[in-house]
Amino acid sequence: MLKWPGRVGDSPLAGAGYWAENNVCAVSATGIGGEFIIRAMASFRVATLVRSGVRINDAVRQVVDYVTKLFGPGNIGLIAIDSSGNVASAFNTEVMGRAWSREGMGKVIVAHLPSDPFP
Repeated sequence: MLKWPGRVGDSPLAGAGYWAENNVCAVSATGIGGEFIIRAMASFRVATLVRSGVRINDAVRQVVDYVTKLFGPGNIGLIAIDSSGNVASAFNTEVMGRAWSREGMGKVIVAHLPSDPFP
């Protein structure tokens, strides 16, 4: 559903559904707009921005805004962590389930709505 015939999904495609780069960041994308995530190379685009000096939270927001501008709302969410351990997410859907924790926190932070604190 919502993909070209024969394509398994955007998630297994490096640069689109995920990207991890030493000393830069790790990114994961989700959404119903897999074709949009692929065409935007969303995860790689976040890493490129971070590598150029953009903060991780600004990078994920910029890429979601880019996808929204090209393809409209309601199709992408990103979650990422940079090499300093800063966690960020952005999405253009009504909700996006996301969670994070660190060693020693003793709890997992879970968020769904845009207004939910994260991280």
